[in-house]
This record gives sequence, structure tokens and C-alpha cells, in this order.
Amino acid sequence: MPQMSPIYWLFLSFYFIMILFVVSSWLYFNMYSYPSKKKLFLKNYLMDWSW
Repeated sequence: MPQMSPIYWLFLSFYFIMILFVVSSWLYFNMYSYPSKKKLFLKNYLMDWSW
């Protein structure tokens, strides 16, 4: 098996950290907000992205 380059490991670790950040923020948002507020936020978020 060929040895992987350090740049590859750098990008892999950065990608992994970004995934962890997104998942943790999403879990935090789900735990500390009311369902109606969450739906409203998601609707506004999708509306902003649609434009």
C-alpha cells in the first residue's frame, strides 16, 4: 500500500472537523430550540437559499 501524502491527511482531517462542527451545531440547535421555532427557522433558511 503506498503511503499517503501529508496534504491528503490535512484535507481529510479538515473535512472531518467540518463534519463534526456541522453535526454538533445541528444537534445543539435541535436540543435548544422549540419545534415551531425550528420549523420557522428552517423555512426562512430555505427561502434565503432559494433566492
